[in-house]
Amino acid sequence: MTFGGSNYLDELLAIDVRQWKREGLLQPGTHFPWYWKSWNSRSRGISVNVDDGELALGYYPGGRITKFVQRTIVTLEQTPCHFGGHRVWFCCPRCRRRAAKLYYHRIRFVCRRCVGLNYRSQSFPAPFHGMRRFWHSKPVSDRISTGVAEDKLSI
Repeated sequence: MTFGGSNYLDELLAIDVRQWKREGLLQPGTHFPWYWKSWNSRSRGISVNVDDGELALGYYPGGRITKFVQRTIVTLEQTPCHFGGHRVWFCCPRCRRRAAKLYYHRIRFVCRRCVGLNYRSQSFPAPFHGMRRFWHSKPVSDRISTGVAEDKLSI
């Protein structure tokens, strides 16, 4: 990780509209806190207010609601699914593109394209991709019997 920033998307705080939809948190009038725990046990959080077709996100870096830093309005879009129902998307506040995930980058939530970073796995050399595909194609019972720790292959 670089000083004052991140090298990969995996290192940024992210919100996922699919998870919130599954958990029933996107009903108009809903208000809920959302927290992330980091490796050093410091938590960070946001306050989410759901209105009709948009979210108001308030970011709190120390996890305390009293230390308000930034407020962002994020529009929600819906697209119809082929077999009925609909899919919900965030509309990126910067570029207005649809996104399932938004990342906290430089005091606001934006999509992956606006952040301009890659996932950590995209930086691995080509031979590693083949080994990773092979490893994940094996049944779990075969992976355990090899004695190789799985987390060393899926860095």
